[in-house]
Amino acid sequence: MTKCHVERSRHISNKQKIILSSFLFLLSSFLSHAQTYNWQWAMKGGGSNGGIDEELIHDIKVGTDNNYYFIATIEGNSNTQLDGEPVDVYNSTIGGNDIFLFSTDCEGQVRWSQAIGGEGNDRAYNLVLDSNNNVYVGAYVTGGSSYNIHFSPNATDDITPYRTNMDAHKRIYLVKYDSNGVFQGKKAVQGTVSGALDAEARIFDLVMDSQNKLHFIVGLLSGTHLDNQVIVPSQYIYDPSTWTFNFQ
Repeated sequence: MTKCHVERSRHISNKQKIILSSFLFLLSSFLSHAQTYNWQWAMKGGGSNGGIDEELIHDIKVGTDNNYYFIATIEGNSNTQLDGEPVDVYNSTIGGNDIFLFSTDCEGQVRWSQAIGGEGNDRAYNLVLDSNNNVYVGAYVTGGSSYNIHFSPNATDDITPYRTNMDAHKRIYLVKYDSNGVFQGKKAVQGTVSGALDAEARIFDLVMDSQNKLHFIVGLLSGTHLDNQVIVPSQYIYDPSTWTFNFQ
């Protein structure tokens, strides 16, 4: 089996494209002043409208299967591709962002990819793997009055628009895929929300422990959340006039 190593970064970007790189890192360089890096492989991806602040790779994990798992942002819906192959995204506008999850083998061959999101700006900044290399993402998603929120190619996994489905107001979901990128399920972290004013929430970080238990940090507004385990007092509200959390 070929063993590979990836030089990791939480923010890898190019002015126009996502750039992926894997380096053969010579351990002997630790012992000398001159470090030598030899390219093993490289690829590019993204959309026509992506720029240095929009299209980023946020996190990379290496599985026990020796495959690489990436989470990135992809902008717009024009000419979106990964390593020259078209990829499906769900942005309805040029300026919208999708979460973009994908995997390669250690030699840079794309194994699978999956966009997550709806018509607005969707975000996720890290992923974690369990002992079976299942992939977990904490996704911040934004729906709309006409567009579904997507998690897989299968429409039955979508969240339908909020005019008929109040769950579409919820912002944060835990999402699971198997090591081959097949959608396994999603879980809303928030409880019942009545509309856009109490919909906002944030998910900041995920950690998988040695017992395959998932830990995460969230910010929540007033209401009952996490399967009735957390009650946030009513004074914690969202003030749309300032676009900040407001504590009364």
